[in-house]
Amino acid sequence: MAKPTNRDGYEAVLKHFYVNGKRHGAKQALADALGLKSRAVTDRWERYGIPEKYSGPLYKLTGMTSQEIWPENYR
Repeated sequence: MAKPTNRDGYEAVLKHFYVNGKRHGAKQALADALGLKSRAVTDRWERYGIPEKYSGPLYKLTGMTSQEIWPENYR
């Protein structure tokens, strides 16, 4: 099994924002839920991971644990 990465956590969070079961629009929905000015911010997270300063809102919005959101920190 491959080691978990930033992208694994990002994709897990993004699934909570799928629209009608589709990925299209999920990045914008995530950005809107977090009060971000642009969806482009969430694009960077796909490669670099979600900054931990968003942990509080993400816990409330998704019900996920920190281990699910940042799996690379728990290898």
